[in-house]
Amino acid sequence: KPEVMLFMAHSISRYCPMPCVVFIHDLAFLKFEQYFTQKDLKRLKWITRDAVHRADVILAPSEATKGDIEQFFPEFSDKIKIVPLGFDERIYYPRGEEEVEVIKKKYDLTRDYLLHVGALQPRKNLTCLIEAFEICRDKGDEIDLVLAGGKGWMSDITLERVKKSKYAKDIKVLGFVSLEELPVLYSGADL
Repeated sequence: KPEVMLFMAHSISRYCPMPCVVFIHDLAFLKFEQYFTQKDLKRLKWITRDAVHRADVILAPSEATKGDIEQFFPEFSDKIKIVPLGFDERIYYPRGEEEVEVIKKKYDLTRDYLLHVGALQPRKNLTCLIEAFEICRDKGDEIDLVLAGGKGWMSDITLERVKKSKYAKDIKVLGFVSLEELPVLYSGADL
């Protein structure tokens, strides 16, 4: 029988007969409500409030997230521990030029590129990233912008901004990228 149960995403099972630990990645939905649908906002608020109240320990990936939890749930600050996110060294390591060339060919990446990895959601501030990319291009930088990640909620805002860019043809929206390809894309990126 397990001694403790770890929940990795804001919520705790309704029935947990042992001590529970919950990982709160961020509280963006409380800080930037405008970037969430009402349905998602209501659900996230409920499950997070419930988890924070019932957890024996609350894990946060950074001082910033710990501060946010303390701001919104000050009575539980003594339960918060910081555990930075890590990575698997067996998967994420610099890849060779041959591997990078194969992936660049697959995704038609003929120039240097800036890489963003994550779901397409307004809270990721991708419209600002696109504006920064356009400034670089206006200054003569011959680069592409690569957006790797699936569609999140309200992704149409980002996709519409891509379409309106005068450099739309140089913004590659790849969608979901496999765990095998992602480290290679990282290795080939300039930024």
